[in-house]
Amino acid sequence: MKIEFIHCGDLHLGHFPNHIEERFQDYFKALMDIINYAISHRVPFILVSGDFFHLKAINARTLQHTVSLLKRAKEHQVRFFVIEGNHDKAFYVDEDSWLTFLDQQGYITLLRGQIEEGKWRPTANSIFQTEGLRIIGVEYLGGATSKHLDDIYEAIPKSDDFTVVMMHAAIDRLSGQEMGDIRSKDILRWQDKVDYVALGHIHNRYEVADFCYNPGSMENIHIRDIQAKEKGFYHISIDGKKKDVLYIAAKPRVVHYEKLDMSDFSSPMEAGESVLNRKYNFKAGNMASIILYGKTSYNAYLIDSKAIEDALQTKYHLLHIEVENKINIIKNETGLNEEVNMQALLKTLMEDQLRFYYPDVTDIEEWGKVMMDATELLKEDADFDTIIDHLYQRESKDEN
Repeated sequence: MKIEFIHCGDLHLGHFPNHIEERFQDYFKALMDIINYAISHRVPFILVSGDFFHLKAINARTLQHTVSLLKRAKEHQVRFFVIEGNHDKAFYVDEDSWLTFLDQQGYITLLRGQIEEGKWRPTANSIFQTEGLRIIGVEYLGGATSKHLDDIYEAIPKSDDFTVVMMHAAIDRLSGQEMGDIRSKDILRWQDKVDYVALGHIHNRYEVADFCYNPGSMENIHIRDIQAKEKGFYHISIDGKKKDVLYIAAKPRVVHYEKLDMSDFSSPMEAGESVLNRKYNFKAGNMASIILYGKTSYNAYLIDSKAIEDALQTKYHLLHIEVENKINIIKNETGLNEEVNMQALLKTLMEDQLRFYYPDVTDIEEWGKVMMDATELLKEDADFDTIIDHLYQRESKDEN
């Protein structure tokens, strides 16, 4: 019996980068593309491996757009199976996310387990079973993901049905960041029980051993995502235990990436003019990311990046452009040039301040990480409640 499904992830619906209306719409267009593909190819199931929404607290407009698209899918008998990603999970003080609401309204099927006595356990809401296919959903477990791999494996009975496990996690990509990283050697042990691991979380495509698949986001969530070339979704056809995996490339808004060496210029003005006078292949409605790098004898921060952005945006009718000054470089121990790791420097400064003003705090490095995560949320335009919830979770750990 042949069964087909689509696997995608990281839709980030409701994202509103730089408060540009066209960008808000881009994410819904991406979901529409998936739904239209499913309808035209008569694929009955769409699996979304987390980060369905961009924010935990979505607004009414995001909900309206989402429901409209899900209604269209439902009218054509296309069924959604979704797990919670780190962007979806309910606030720490709440029980249910907006995905729970969509599940209760019959627009999606939310798959999730629960932690009991320190172990992950399946529930009636974590497994979908139909003839020839079994889908198991594992919600985002953060830094505890690797710890719970054995729990999840033990909870999966062997089956003759093709078994899919949906996870919002990364494999060999986020080591030390406590954001759901798994070692490939640990997940590959599942192959006697599982046929396909449907991943989300990382915004570019990658695969592990013809077993674990991460499709990438459909759109660039951040402008820097352009460096991740492949984005799209998988169309999987199964017959018994055999699978055919077809990758369908997405069509995100065009982003141009330029890296310009400023080493040969003698002044900030000369360097800035070189960037402005360079010929680019930009077209109206595109976005651009320009990185300035190199080693200079003048103060590189006198280059007016904002003026360059304004001039190029006007000249080429760009939707958005970012000019990032990374000219400062240092010598590492091997004598090779490398960019200053500003994130590491900032984290060290935060930790030093904490040690000075709060000498009784014992877990300085952990609090430094929490504060850095909060700054990332600010950069992602997270709402105030999301940031407070992030800090509240850390405070609650101390209380427990």
